[in-house]
Amino acid sequence: MPALDDELAKDTGEADTLEALRGKIRERLLENDAQRVRGELAQQLIEEIIKRNDFPIAPALVERHAQAMIARAKRQLQAAGVDPGAIDDRRMLADFRPGAEKEARGGILVMAIADREGITASDADVQKRVAELATARNESPKKLRADLEREGALPQLEAQIREQKVLDMLIAQAKITDEDPEKVIVTPEEDAAEKAAAKPATKPATKTTKKKDPTP
Repeated sequence: MPALDDELAKDTGEADTLEALRGKIRERLLENDAQRVRGELAQQLIEEIIKRNDFPIAPALVERHAQAMIARAKRQLQAAGVDPGAIDDRRMLADFRPGAEKEARGGILVMAIADREGITASDADVQKRVAELATARNESPKKLRADLEREGALPQLEAQIREQKVLDMLIAQAKITDEDPEKVIVTPEEDAAEKAAAKPATKPATKTTKKKDPTP
């Protein structure tokens, strides 16, 4: 019964016909899949940068990242109906420390690339992100920005924007191979990530293309 189906589609508030609703659902699924793949590529690139840049890191910084990871895990457990108070913090700290060190190293290197490449978060960038957050929370952008300023959270938001810009740049420069349909392999094209994170501030006048075998 097409007419009834169209009425049901209208009731969702998203489309006037069932076919249009199906189209919107397909678009949403494709968008979600693209975001997932992009996130996986970004993670692989960060891991590659970490491998190529070894440096000492303050234990206190690793500890802060581990504590933040524990706090996130507890919020997720609480949302799932699990009492986070029943979890052994010392055991969680030990479990999360390797990941915390990787997260800390990745954050330092991404910000180093941002500094080297002159990547910044403009006020327009911040306002756009605030508007997106406000829409998701069904809040006023003006009120949300005022709240973020009062809480001193804008620098963190700016850092997130800079990090996303760096990842977008690295993904654009990456060479992606897909020899195995179950596995996507990413390697920095022309060592872009390694060069961006390197110490010297002066960029080379020319680039030499080097071919690399895909990372196993």
